[in-house]
Amino acid sequence: MIRKHGVKIVKFGMVSGLATVIDIFVLWLFTSVFGVYYLLSAVLAFVVGSTTNYSMNYFWTFSGAKHGKAKGLASFMGIGTAGLVITLVIMASLVEFLGVHYLVARIIAAFVTLFWNYVLNSIITFK
Repeated sequence: MIRKHGVKIVKFGMVSGLATVIDIFVLWLFTSVFGVYYLLSAVLAFVVGSTTNYSMNYFWTFSGAKHGKAKGLASFMGIGTAGLVITLVIMASLVEFLGVHYLVARIIAAFVTLFWNYVLNSIITFK
């Protein structure tokens, strides 16, 4: 049981790491290259990163999950959307009140929301 969850946690971390790199790249692209406000860019980046994250977790980390793909995606995005709200609050607080660079703020937020996303998705989405 512990080994099974340990392997899943490692896989989830790897997938989340890749999805976070994609998320941060899209955030940087829209904010720094296209001049989009960083919090709006964070929402756009969330959509791209979450789609990548769900697909990879569905087929690799939690292969054989009981939920159908569409139902699983709905719960994954619901949990992710709550994580996005947490991310936006953390980013806005760090950037606006503490003067932290928006990319550093996004990385900090990613570490905070990793645990949230894993626990809820393993219980609800990929049980």
